[in-house]
Amino acid sequence: MTDTAPWPAPPASRDLRAWSRTVGDHFPSLRLTAHGAVDRFAGHGVVRRSGPLVLGDLAAGTAHTVRRVPGGERLGLCKVSYQLAGRSVITQDGHRTVLRPGDMVVYDVDLPYAVDNEAGFRSLVLMLPRSDLGLDGGPGEGSGVRMSDRDGLGLLLGPMLRQLAAAEELLTGTRAPRVRRVLTDLLAAAVAERRRDGHPAGPLAPVLDWLDDHLADDDLSPGRVAAAHYMSTRRLQELFRAEGTSVSCWVRARRLERCLRDLRDPLLAGEPVGSTGRRWGFTDPAHFSRSFRARYGATPGQVRSSEGTTPALR
Repeated sequence: MTDTAPWPAPPASRDLRAWSRTVGDHFPSLRLTAHGAVDRFAGHGVVRRSGPLVLGDLAAGTAHTVRRVPGGERLGLCKVSYQLAGRSVITQDGHRTVLRPGDMVVYDVDLPYAVDNEAGFRSLVLMLPRSDLGLDGGPGEGSGVRMSDRDGLGLLLGPMLRQLAAAEELLTGTRAPRVRRVLTDLLAAAVAERRRDGHPAGPLAPVLDWLDDHLADDDLSPGRVAAAHYMSTRRLQELFRAEGTSVSCWVRARRLERCLRDLRDPLLAGEPVGSTGRRWGFTDPAHFSRSFRARYGATPGQVRSSEGTTPALR
């Protein structure tokens, strides 16, 4: 942690089974193995749920390993671990990430993983829909993305996560949807920042930033986008082809992400589905519904009506 203010420890559990229930009741299909004598296990933890988000404040004085072996159903969820004390190692999909205080990492609930926690560790674990972070490319897309509370947007994200873990009232009541929205927007921006850092900061980076700021515009044709960046349409298309996509495909995917976010927002529950689509550039309701269903496996109306049960979108 980057500040030195006192921060209360989560409730204690001296029983391995009780600790396993604290974790397993909220995070799916985990197997916990203590290192050493089971009867000496000392764990601490509290887990809170707010809409589609789950936030756990977990610590233990006993070294242990947590393993996730997914079943057949895809949940469409990811986790972000934020290390507050001690040392943990997360292994998934070829990525081995060592976490020390201040470090954060993204990993996927739909893929096997192992978390080795040393004695004296403490971490905040946030679980949320993968699509809320703009990770719609399938399981493992954001796995291994590292962040830190010492630089970039992590400077804002770290304190916010700590405050949300310490103040339960911030994630309950009428303000909870807005708080969740702020958190997921900030986290999505932090993940995008780090993913961009992991690639050459070439000429496409400012184009993507500009497109994100203009997604609601009616005209996002390749010609307009190219002109806004003083390049030829051909050059713009070459840049997108190098990333395995096109201008129109990228814009459509980002617009659908914004629509999904708004459809899940309880404060927008009274808004017609068509209005949500129009706000993000889908002027034809039938085209919006087909595009949305093709990407998420459910119609916009189905997502709106089922919100609160957090259905897994493919």
